[in-house]
Amino acid sequence: MNKAILTGICALGLVGTAWAETAPASELPIKVFVGANLAMTMPVWSNDVNDVMDQISTELPGLNLGLGGEAGIKIGAIDKIYNFGLSVAYDYMFDSAAEIDYPYDQLIYEISNGFSAISVFFDNYIRFADNAGKRSDLVLGIGYTNGTERMQMTPEQLGYAYGLNTIDVDDTGSFVGLKIGYLQQITSNLDFSAMLRVLIPTGNGGDVDSIFNLSAGIRYNF
Repeated sequence: MNKAILTGICALGLVGTAWAETAPASELPIKVFVGANLAMTMPVWSNDVNDVMDQISTELPGLNLGLGGEAGIKIGAIDKIYNFGLSVAYDYMFDSAAEIDYPYDQLIYEISNGFSAISVFFDNYIRFADNAGKRSDLVLGIGYTNGTERMQMTPEQLGYAYGLNTIDVDDTGSFVGLKIGYLQQITSNLDFSAMLRVLIPTGNGGDVDSIFNLSAGIRYNF
């Protein structure tokens, strides 16, 4: 898997470099943008985590709502089919509570988790429509994400009596990020974006096998 990812990154870099070398400097405008979005994250929990949760009759949340922000550059003329760029994104997913069934709900008041992540992406923009000079782009990207999972457990009074303690921990790991999305130009300075990002852990033995992040938002181009 690591070789496939490395090959993909090299291929994307070669495409961007080759395109840049064949285009005059005057046709390589750079747009700086910032954006904000609403998002939902859907973690795919590992089998080990699901096995432990089954033992205590608990189902971890499969959906977290959140907010995100991004900034980056987009390189290429608006009349060209292919543009490329770099972006940095920050996501904060609010805590969601697990479902705890009897009898363990007598011992545990709440188990909740949330996520945050910062990502860097190499982006490819492929125009598939042009309506009155306004681009519609397919967005494809690959990058690196540093993500943090938050987990809290609060026992009931009976749980404290049986030796349970409050738990509040963070766990940070690295992910390969894959992005596919849609970008629609609204005005010369404003775009609508809808993105799906898939985060795949670079190591084994973590709580999640993958994380899906679906977002919709607005970009402002300077």
